[in-house]
Amino acid sequence: MREKLRDAAHDVGAAFLIGVLVGCALLAVLFLVGTLVNGLQPWLGLVVARGGLLVVASLALFVCAGLLIRPQKGEKVRDKAAWKRRFRRLGLTPVLGTAAVALILMASVLDYLLYFV
Repeated sequence: MREKLRDAAHDVGAAFLIGVLVGCALLAVLFLVGTLVNGLQPWLGLVVARGGLLVVASLALFVCAGLLIRPQKGEKVRDKAAWKRRFRRLGLTPVLGTAAVALILMASVLDYLLYFV
């Protein structure tokens, strides 16, 4: 029982870390594009990055909903050896959902900074 819980916690942590890393890369790219398009105004670059993070997170949650409707699509990924090395207990749907939650948290922190700073 303890091993299953440890494996599940490891998988959730790894999925969250993947979400944060993808979010940081996406944030940097969208910030640069938003700043360049809006006349070198970094404030507007942050607004574009926040919106982009929320759009990508919502698309990821939409894919999660589709995987809940047709779960056999996600099982094809879970059977691969590379997936089993990284995630011991979780399938594609919880990992994608956890990464989407990480993106939403990053966007909400960015929204807080834009509103109060």
